[in-house]
Amino acid sequence: MTVDVFGAAAQISLPLLVAAFALPAFGMDVDFTTTGTFSCGSAVGCSTSNNGSTVTITNDGNTLKMTAIGITNLDIPVGDSNLDVNGNPFDDVNAITFNTTSTNHPSPAGGVNTAGLTFTLNIDQTSPPAVPNIGSVGASFTGSIDAKGSNTTVNFTPNQTSVILGGNVEYMLDFLSETPDVWTIPNPGINKTGVTTETATVDPKPGSNGNGLSTPEPTFTALTGLGFSSFALVAYRRRRTA
Repeated sequence: MTVDVFGAAAQISLPLLVAAFALPAFGMDVDFTTTGTFSCGSAVGCSTSNNGSTVTITNDGNTLKMTAIGITNLDIPVGDSNLDVNGNPFDDVNAITFNTTSTNHPSPAGGVNTAGLTFTLNIDQTSPPAVPNIGSVGASFTGSIDAKGSNTTVNFTPNQTSVILGGNVEYMLDFLSETPDVWTIPNPGINKTGVTTETATVDPKPGSNGNGLSTPEPTFTALTGLGFSSFALVAYRRRRTA
C-alpha cells in the first residue's frame, strides 16, 4: 500500500510542477473602456452637454469648450514583463483624451477661469467579468486658459488616484513627477483645438485567475510540487532496494 501511495504522489508531482510555472500564463487579459463626465459645480458661466462629456464655460468675454473622449483598451496582458517601482507587472494605457477649444480672447486676455469645475473618470471593465466591474476617480479644476498660454489643471485628491476592480485589477492614474496628482491641459491657442491624452497604469495583482477567484500563488504551488517530488524519489529508492 505504501508503494501505491508514493506512486500516486509521483504521478501528481510532475503536473503540479508544470502548473506552478504555467499558472501566470493562463491569466485572462484585461479589457476596459473609459468615459469622462464634467460637472459645473461653482464654475461661472458653465454648462454641460452630451451627457456631461462636454463642458462650455464663458466668463470675462472668453469661451472654453472641452470634450472628454473615452478610450477602449483591449487585451492588456496579465503578467507583463515590465515592472513598476514596486516590482509589479504593469501596462501604461491611454485613459482619457481632452479636446479643448478656446475662443473670443479680448485684449488684454483674462482667460477662462475653470475654478469650480469638476471631472470624473469612469472605468468599465469588461474582462475579467468580475464584480465590481465599474469604478471612478474624481477631480476638480483650477487655473485659467488664456491667450497668453496659461494652462488649466485637473487636480486629484492625493492617495485617491486609483481604483481596484473585479479580478483584483488595479487602475492607477499616471502623473508627471514634478506635478503629482495633477493632469495639465495646455492652452491650444486662440480659435484652435488642442488634444491632450492622459494615461494610466493597469496592474493585475497576484492571486487573480481572471474571474475574481483566488488562485494559489506560484511559489506555494511550486513548493507543493517539490514536496510531492520528494515523496516520489523516496518511493523510487525504496522500490530499488526492496
